[in-house]
Amino acid sequence: MNKPVIFGKTAEMYCKVEHTEIPLNESSNSWNGGPNNTLLSKDGFSTNKKKYEEKMGQGEFTYILQIHNFSELDVDCIYSCTFGVDSASKKFDLNEEDYQYVPTEMMHVSSEVRNNNFKVDIRCNRVWPTPICDVSFQGIHYANKTSTSKTLNGKLYSVFITLRQRLSTHSCSSKMIISCQIGTEHIVFPSKMLDRCTVTDDNQAKTGSYARVIALLIAIIGIGLIPFVVYIVVAQKRKNSIPVQIIYTEIRRTENGCNGNSDSENPDDPVGCNSNSDQLSSNVNQT
Repeated sequence: MNKPVIFGKTAEMYCKVEHTEIPLNESSNSWNGGPNNTLLSKDGFSTNKKKYEEKMGQGEFTYILQIHNFSELDVDCIYSCTFGVDSASKKFDLNEEDYQYVPTEMMHVSSEVRNNNFKVDIRCNRVWPTPICDVSFQGIHYANKTSTSKTLNGKLYSVFITLRQRLSTHSCSSKMIISCQIGTEHIVFPSKMLDRCTVTDDNQAKTGSYARVIALLIAIIGIGLIPFVVYIVVAQKRKNSIPVQIIYTEIRRTENGCNGNSDSENPDDPVGCNSNSDQLSSNVNQT
């Protein structure tokens, strides 16, 4: 079989006859195998022309079986070539050296730099063999720093490759380049500029949330202080008004000739400044 066998492409199996008990020019040939181990081709006629096709090789009595659109069903099967009464068989087992499945869709890549922590995730649902990926950032290659986990998806792999790296350099913006080797296929992803100095959306949301909380606390404290400030102002005004009333009362007493001990004949005295004179008048009448 031609190697590497690439899934989705045409695979070729070779059968060369050198010695047989029946004369070569009188013998017929056939191919058997596949998932159901059935007749695939006989004397150049295919049982499924879209799938199988027989061709002559460069050397005499060399036969080639082509398997179009090679798939998972075509691997791990026994194939046999028969010429006359002689036959040769071989099972083609899936292995990472001889087979290759390149993803038909671009592998999913996510990356970010936060607080000097560099993070890269690479996901691929169907691939064979195990990809070997290199991540380059700020001129440093981290191929030996990646971690790979894989699970079977049918006969192929689902692969998850991660990189977690603490950065020590101080440049803000740098280019990230990711490349993966899948068998003989080398895939280079589009480069991406990462800015380690830009505040991420999550940090912006947290900062905005903190600001709103602080503003709310200030508003609550302010509202709580208003009644206290009003109480202090009113109390201060009341305190300042008491001496004024006392002084005003003393001034009226002085103007009316009432000093607490002297007599006054003012009938309009509301304080009762004539208390002594009234007492004298009472004493005279009694005499």
